[in-house]
Amino acid sequence: MALKSLLTGAACAALLTGAASAYDLVFTDTGLGSFSASGDEVTTGTFLAPGGLAAELDFSGGVDGTFHVFVEQTTDGIFTTDDVLVTVTLTNGVFESAVGPLNLESTCSSGASLSSDGGIGDTTATFLISGIDGCDGAAAAPGAALGFALPIDIAGNDTLNIEIEIVTDSGLTPVDGGSADLDAVNIDNAFDMFVTLESAAAGPIIADLDIVSGPYTGFELAYGCNGGGTDYTCTDRADFTCDTSLSIDLAGTLIDCTDPTQLVNATWTATGDMTAFDEVVFNQGFPPECPIAMDEQSATCDLDTDYGFLMTPAGIVGGGQEFPVFLPDGTSAIEASNYVFTGAVELGAMFSGDLSFGPFDLTPIVREGTIVDVAWVADRDTAIANGTTNMIRISNLNGAEARVFAQPQNATNPAYVDPGLVLIGAVPANGELMYDSDTLTTAIGAEWGRADITFTIEGREENLTLRHMTRDGRGADAELGVGDVADDLDG
Repeated sequence: MALKSLLTGAACAALLTGAASAYDLVFTDTGLGSFSASGDEVTTGTFLAPGGLAAELDFSGGVDGTFHVFVEQTTDGIFTTDDVLVTVTLTNGVFESAVGPLNLESTCSSGASLSSDGGIGDTTATFLISGIDGCDGAAAAPGAALGFALPIDIAGNDTLNIEIEIVTDSGLTPVDGGSADLDAVNIDNAFDMFVTLESAAAGPIIADLDIVSGPYTGFELAYGCNGGGTDYTCTDRADFTCDTSLSIDLAGTLIDCTDPTQLVNATWTATGDMTAFDEVVFNQGFPPECPIAMDEQSATCDLDTDYGFLMTPAGIVGGGQEFPVFLPDGTSAIEASNYVFTGAVELGAMFSGDLSFGPFDLTPIVREGTIVDVAWVADRDTAIANGTTNMIRISNLNGAEARVFAQPQNATNPAYVDPGLVLIGAVPANGELMYDSDTLTTAIGAEWGRADITFTIEGREENLTLRHMTRDGRGADAELGVGDVADDLDG
């Protein structure tokens, strides 16, 4: 692969003896600008790209160039030795081609040879440089400089760093503090996605028990999100970000997510129970919207066909608009459900592969009813180990069946994976539902150790009772408190 000479020209510099860190490293780029390791601008202009390279680039295909690195005088001093060993060390990069004396850019030394390393793929090269006293600060001619032209292939896993160490030819005594280094090219992620639950403080979306068209066919008015009845907007935000300060090559071509050769397509998908909705609308309020017909368990919006390329100047798809909007069909009962959001991004040929983001939890839907927190509940194995099982009894004094959901909270088992709201059964009309540690573990489908169990019962608190007891190995029962009892979700 042909090398691209990124940095040319010369910097007036000298190697000096004296205090530690008496020299610095400088890049120069055709006189447009140069920067020291401290980040201070030596002249004017810019060096490469403002933010560096995108970490998502295909570095295996070769992202390489010739970097011109010079030693810059920072204090006055005089070299006390004629010959020195200068070692160049690369971090997160390798030599794209072999280096030797021809890679030395010096107008003040008398000769040089390669001492060790410096082959293709190496990360270090050591040079023996003679006549270094010609680079003394006081003796050096105007415009004298000592530096290297380094053909480097960037690894891409982190920032490319170049270090230069100078010691006496015996290899024992550091010269001028020994070493200096400079971050050559920053590597950072160009694409990201995050979800903000705008409704989190208000709680879940609530399907209304008392809506005119039938139980749970609409939403509790103005609770949790916006609207109510047959039109419900939850202002969760799904933001896809694109860092336009990063580049896709060493020439400084910036990331541009409005360019279909860079961002080919993106797909956002929400999963959950959507069978009661006519449609779910993505990107509400930012035309063109993305309405998806329902009676499915997922909804997908395709950036290319449904949005067009709607990147804002800040690099956010849709500007973080309201997401999603649920439109009930008005006759079907809305199911209690968790909702999960994922993103898939198809990138152009210059990148190493496509990206996926998530899963992210969106605001869940619950049915209006009663929440009861039951503390100190053991799962099956914990109950067996303790010789005591928990007993949960829920009774229903009403003439309509009431479904029951459960979710362990504050689990003591470090391997526990939260399953979210789990439907564990229904209390019959004018009947009861009974669980012990064994049957409750089977119903929830997870081992939690010991936890507080949140029960959500689709009925009003005045029609429900819940009792919590323990039973030991001798069959003796003891009744326990249940924590927060009858937290009614009725608006």
